[in-house]
Amino acid sequence: MRLRRTHQLAGLALTAVVLAGCSSGSEAGTSSSSAAATPTTASAASSGGATSGPTSSSEATSTGGATSSEATSSATTPAEITCEPASPLDGEFVIGAVLPLSGPLGAVGSNILLGMQAEACLLNQDGGILGQKVVIETRDSAGDGQQAVTAMRDLLAGGTVDAVIPDTIGPITAAVLPQVTEAGLLGATAAGSSGVGDKADFPTNFQFALLPAQQTKMMLAAAAGTGATKIGIVGLDDDTGRGYADLIQSSAAEFGLEVAGEPQFLDGAATDYTAQLQVLRDAGVEVIVGNLFGAPIGVLSQGLVDLGWSDAKIMGTPGFGSSPVDQLVPKEAWGQVFWASPPAGCFGPEGLSSTQQAFVAAVKATGGELKAMLGSAVGSDMLTGIDYAFEKAGSMDSAAAITAMEGMNDDPAATDLPWLFFGGQGPKFSGEFHTTENVDTAALTWVCHVGDPQSGAFPGEPLSTS
Repeated sequence: MRLRRTHQLAGLALTAVVLAGCSSGSEAGTSSSSAAATPTTASAASSGGATSGPTSSSEATSTGGATSSEATSSATTPAEITCEPASPLDGEFVIGAVLPLSGPLGAVGSNILLGMQAEACLLNQDGGILGQKVVIETRDSAGDGQQAVTAMRDLLAGGTVDAVIPDTIGPITAAVLPQVTEAGLLGATAAGSSGVGDKADFPTNFQFALLPAQQTKMMLAAAAGTGATKIGIVGLDDDTGRGYADLIQSSAAEFGLEVAGEPQFLDGAATDYTAQLQVLRDAGVEVIVGNLFGAPIGVLSQGLVDLGWSDAKIMGTPGFGSSPVDQLVPKEAWGQVFWASPPAGCFGPEGLSSTQQAFVAAVKATGGELKAMLGSAVGSDMLTGIDYAFEKAGSMDSAAAITAMEGMNDDPAATDLPWLFFGGQGPKFSGEFHTTENVDTAALTWVCHVGDPQSGAFPGEPLSTS
């Protein structure tokens, strides 16, 4: 298992010259990725300007976000990343991934894959998993359930896959998980929907995502932090969107918020949501809340511009941060779009933290470019978890690896692994929970807003708990 990234790659800065490697294979369809070497130079992007938003505190609360003591402002001695081990590895450890690499949610899947490739590079440089080279083999679900089922069947047909990433969209993950369960393979998913981490239904799968109830409460706390009292609900017109709407309605009063108007359910392929927004505007909504990914975030934001609704705010769940929001949201609406987030997706006034800088260097070593650090951070953490499970088990036996993963919450050493999304904690799986039920979300809550990104992270601050 790798040590905490901030220890192992100490001294990396965004201005460092990195000897890099690993060609990136993220195109739609069938692909795999492994390592090769190319020199690259890392450089920092400018930070976004301040906007009015939720009340926030001035200090970071977790390793993912930047504090003044962690920020790097000058060049330091570069660390060498080659993606190659000191001695040859014996065989391959194949991670099969079904992800949305095209279609409306293609950016989400591609960002997750980028983080997986970066972590695979670092794992291979450190000796792989159980001495075997980590190889990622992908299939494109295109955000379609039936295509995902077919893709997973094709992926597993060869019998060479050792662990599985069963998509990242809740209903699609649920559709493919029966195959993973039948195969007895360890699964790791970034899907946030309830049920996909249910041990009774899917005993081999682990959910590397904050639960819907956790994400909802983070979002509502951030919405209340704006000083608003009336919120309006939006969501995709599917089971996940309606589930989040129910959670918001049942939890709003806890945060002193009133739900105004009826929830507005959106067609994910539509290009105009002004009619739905007008309904919320007429109801007196101050902050629009919801769980969205990818293109719909941009369409919703453009609707505010088209309506001239300049005093409204959008507050999203952490899922917002897994999309390249600076590209999706029109600049006229940048100051209106916020989301609750683990600190890996944000940076403070001093820039990226040392943990984030090290991750940026690893991504550059694969030839990749971060578009949304939070989504890529989840991809990295899933591979960190898979590595932990098999190394802890000490064998390629999937059942033993699953048992090892269930012991994570009781293993103090697990918190010292290079978690990025779950910085300083890890997902804390247990025999009872294959979900993040044990995670302390208060230590994770930042509020990001759209601005000029730094390597896929966005300006933000920890949410004040006072």
